[in-house]
Amino acid sequence: MVHPYFAGKEPVGNEPVPVPDWGERFWKLVCPSSTAGLDDPYLNPAFDPDLARLGCSKVLVMLAEKDFLRERGKHYFDLLKGSEWKGEVEMVETEGEQHVFHLWNAGCENAAVLVNKICSFINN
Repeated sequence: MVHPYFAGKEPVGNEPVPVPDWGERFWKLVCPSSTAGLDDPYLNPAFDPDLARLGCSKVLVMLAEKDFLRERGKHYFDLLKGSEWKGEVEMVETEGEQHVFHLWNAGCENAAVLVNKICSFINN
């Protein structure tokens, strides 16, 4: 997962309090049928009753230090690691970078490191 997009009604880690209301509005646009709002299991893995049944044996969670969603990605890593899921989870954080920096600056050194890490993860 490269810079995963998760949310929730309650802040995690160092997220701002309260959670900005644009998140709720955006989720209603993406999934208008959701009645759980930001705590929908599709958006907030803490509410996913099947988290421990994840259908793979390993997960890589890539974070960016200055990403506004960094805390949610770290929270997902912690949830998965603390669940009964039997796989391996690894977290890698790129210092000094923003959300999806590798798409906006694909030629930078940190983007190359990120891509190489993903390739290594897939091939091992």
